Amino acid sequence: SKQVDSPEEASRQAVKKFFDAAIAEDFDEAQKYFCKARRDELDGQMDSAPEGAKVDVGTAKKKSNDSYDVNVTFHSKDRPEMDLVFEVIKEDAKWLICDYRVATPGSQNGGGGH
Repeated sequence: SKQVDSPEEASRQAVKKFFDAAIAEDFDEAQKYFCKARRDELDGQMDSAPEGAKVDVGTAKKKSNDSYDVNVTFHSKDRPEMDLVFEVIKEDAKWLICDYRVATPGSQNGGGGH
């Protein structure tokens, strides 16, 4: 039988698969990784990824049994790299992205890049 991913890994995979699809501009596929509220809100509206977009999916941090924060570093050709935090929740036995925000740098000094 197929090994079941840990919640940490499952939440990371949701983010990874979302970005793989979004960067390939397969938006129907990408939207499968959004929670229902977010899908309804978007209603098919998704921007195409910036040129040269790629992501590094970092660690997943548990917030509750059904909620993880997944750290992502987003790279693209014309912009400085950006650290994002994706909120991934368990809904209908699937791990889905419900929100994201720009990471607030902790002790890092977020200067430069202009």
